[in-house]
Amino acid sequence: MIITTVRHGRTKRDTKNLLAHLRKEIGQTSRVVKIGNVALSNADDVAVYMEMMRDGSFADVAMHHIAISPVKRMSPEQIDDAVRRILVAFGAEDHPYVLFEHDGKARSAKAVDQHFHVMLGHIGPDGKALDDSGSFRKLEAVARSIEVDIGEDLTHSRRTAAVAAELRAMGRDDVADALQVPAELPRAAMSSTTRAMAARAGVDLPETQAAVRAAWTAADNAVAFRSALAEQRLEVRPGKKAGVFVVAAGDVEIGALDRIVRMKRGEVAARMEKNENVRPAEAARKAEEPRRSDLLRSPGRQRILGESSALIAAARRSREPGVESDRRVEGGFDSRNRDFGPSKSSPRAHRNHVRENLDVARLRRADFRALKAAAEAIASGRPDRSLHRRVAERAAVASFRSIDFADVGPIAMKMAAGRIPDQSDLETLKEVRMKLLKPARSLDLKTRLLADIAPRGFDVTQFSNDLHMVKVPSPGRATARVMTRDGGWLEFDVRTRKPIRTWGNTGRASVLAQALARHLGTEVQHLAKTASVGANAEALHVVKLSEDKIKSLTMWWAARGYVAVPASDGCWVDAGHARIRDTGAELEIHGGVTDEAVNAVLLKARDAWKGNITLDGHWTQAEQDRLWIAAQRQGITVENCRPSQMIQTAWRREQDAGAKSVKTISAVRTEMVDAQDLLAGAMGDRNAIIRLRGNLQAFLAIYLDDDQRKELSGRTVADVIPQLNRFRQIGTAELEAWEKQTGRKFTPPKPDAEKRADENRLEM
Repeated sequence: MIITTVRHGRTKRDTKNLLAHLRKEIGQTSRVVKIGNVALSNADDVAVYMEMMRDGSFADVAMHHIAISPVKRMSPEQIDDAVRRILVAFGAEDHPYVLFEHDGKARSAKAVDQHFHVMLGHIGPDGKALDDSGSFRKLEAVARSIEVDIGEDLTHSRRTAAVAAELRAMGRDDVADALQVPAELPRAAMSSTTRAMAARAGVDLPETQAAVRAAWTAADNAVAFRSALAEQRLEVRPGKKAGVFVVAAGDVEIGALDRIVRMKRGEVAARMEKNENVRPAEAARKAEEPRRSDLLRSPGRQRILGESSALIAAARRSREPGVESDRRVEGGFDSRNRDFGPSKSSPRAHRNHVRENLDVARLRRADFRALKAAAEAIASGRPDRSLHRRVAERAAVASFRSIDFADVGPIAMKMAAGRIPDQSDLETLKEVRMKLLKPARSLDLKTRLLADIAPRGFDVTQFSNDLHMVKVPSPGRATARVMTRDGGWLEFDVRTRKPIRTWGNTGRASVLAQALARHLGTEVQHLAKTASVGANAEALHVVKLSEDKIKSLTMWWAARGYVAVPASDGCWVDAGHARIRDTGAELEIHGGVTDEAVNAVLLKARDAWKGNITLDGHWTQAEQDRLWIAAQRQGITVENCRPSQMIQTAWRREQDAGAKSVKTISAVRTEMVDAQDLLAGAMGDRNAIIRLRGNLQAFLAIYLDDDQRKELSGRTVADVIPQLNRFRQIGTAELEAWEKQTGRKFTPPKPDAEKRADENRLEM
C-alpha cells in the first residue's frame, strides 16, 4: 500500500484542477464515498468551505490531496478505518474531508484496479492550520500498520528507521519489529509529473511499457531492440547516470529501461553496450538473412509474397495515420533531432515477421475456386446452402460439447467388445441422452418455465408437484427464482454458475437446490433467519396476510427502488446479499444484518412505522450497535436495544462534531455577510451601513476618509474577509476615543422614513 500527500488550494484554479482530477472518468469510474466533519453534501461546497477557511486565516493552502493505493481490494469498513488513522496521524480528527473512490484502472501490475483519494481541509473548525510536518513519515507508518492488519506484504521504505520510530510512537511495536532495511532503496516507477506529461502528449504509459518489455524479450541484441522500438516511435537514450538508458517517445520520457524490463541495471547496460559498435549495414545484412530464408523458400512464391507484403504495408499505413512516409530525408519538413525509425533496408521487427508468415500461410490454404463459386451464387440471388450446413454442424458440435466422453467412452468400448452394459452404464447413457433433449412442451406452465431456465439436460419433471412460483430473469434481476409449496425459496444463475442461494423453509427448496448444484457443478448457500424487527411489540409474529396486502407491500417497496417479489407468506425484498420478508408490521432478515438490510429496515420505520422499531430475536452486540447508531442519525427510536457504551460515546462525539461544524459554517457565513455589507457601505449603501455592528460602522464612518472608502469599495469579498478582525479592532478603538472625546455614545444611523415607507409599500 502506498499513501502520498500533496498540498493544494492556493488559488481557485488550483482547487478547480484538483476537483477535475478527482472526478476524472477516463478509463475508470469515480464516485464520492463519504463527506465527513462538515454539514455539507456536495464536494464543490466543501471545497468552497475549505477556501473560505483559508481566507479567514493566514494559511496559504486550503486542502491536502491524499492518495491511497492498496494492493488488495479494501472493504468499506477497511477504508473508513484507513481514513480515520490518517486523520489521527495528522491530528485532524475534526477537519473536513471528502473521500473519493476510483475503480477500474490499475496503478501497477501488482495492485488492484481500486484506489482512493482524500481531500482534507487544511484549516480546522477552531481556525488552526493542520500540522503536516513529517507527513511522509507519518503516512508511511500508517500504511505499514494497515498492511499488517489487512494481510498485505510490507512495502519497503527509504526511511526505515524514521518509520519504525513513528510506529513505536503510535504504539505499534509489532509492525516496527517486522520492518527490514532493504538491500536496495526503492525507487518510484513513475511520478505524477511523468503521468501528467504523458497524458497531455496522448501516451498511454502502461501500454507503452508493455510494448517495451515485449520488444526486449523478442530482440536478441541492442540493434534489433532499437529497431523494434523505432517502429513504435520510441527511442533509447543514454541517461544522466552511467549505465542508465532511458526510453522516450519524443519529448516524453517513458522511464528507465532497467525499471521497465525489471532487470538489474548492470545486466541491461551490458546487453545494450555489447552490440552498440556493430556497423548498421552489417547488422541489417545479418537481420535480413533469416527473413529471406523464412519467407522466400522457393522461387515460385515470390510473386504472391510480394503482393501480400505490399497489402500488409498499405493496411498498416492506413491504420496508423501518424506514421510519416519512409521517404523522409534529413533536413526535410518537420525534421528534428530525433530517430524516426529504421529505413527500408533495416531489419523488421519479429512481430511483423510473424504477421507476414501467417498471411502467406492463409493465402496458400485458400480455395479460390470455392470462394469464386460462392461469390457468384450470392451475387445472382441464389441461397448459399453451405451456410445451412455450417449452422447444423455448429449445433451438433454444441450438443456434443455437453457430453462427458470420459464416461461414455468406456461404455462404448464395452459394447464393442460384445459385453452387455450394466444398470450404472444405462443410467449414464440416460443422463447423456437427457442433455441432448429439449424440454417437453406438454408440461404445465410452471414446470415448463423451470425447464426453460434450468441447464440443458436437467430433469424438472421430478419437481413438478413442488413448484409454487417460478420467476424468470428480468432486466432488473439477472437470476431466476423458484418458490416451493412448503414456503422455501431458491435463486440460481445458469450463466455465471454462482452458488445457489436458498432461504425460507428448508424443505423441497433445498432438495431442488442440491440437484441443480450437482448439475451445474456449484454449491448451495443457505440464508438463515437472523433476526426480526417490528413496528411495536404487539405487531410481531403476524403471518396471515391477504393478497391485496401483499400486493400493496410489493408496490410500496418497488416504488422506492427495491426488487420485491410477492409470495403467499409475504413480500420478499432484496437487500444486497440478505433477503427480508415483509408482513406489513414485521420484517424478518435472512442472511445476516448487512448495511443494506439496516438501510431497508430504517426506511420502513421512517416511512411506514412513524419512526419507531422494536427488535425481536437474537441480535448480537455488533448488530445492535450498527442499527442503533444508524437509527440515531435518522431520528428513529429503537426499543428492546442495548447499545454498548463505546457506540454511545461515538454518537456523542459525532453530535459534538456536527454542532461544531454548524457553528463554524454559521461563523463563516456571518463573515461573508459582514464583508459584503462593508463593501456596500463603502459604496454609499445606507441600509448596508445600518446592518453592520457598531465597531465596523465606526471603522467605516470615522476611521476611513473618502479616498480610503473609495479604495475599499474596489476590493472583493475574499480580500476583505481576512482583514475583518483587524477592522473590528480599529473600529472599537475609534468608538472608545470618540465617546471619550465627546462624552456621549455613538448612535448608529437609522433608515430614512420615506425610503422605509417606499420599501414597505405594496405594488398594486
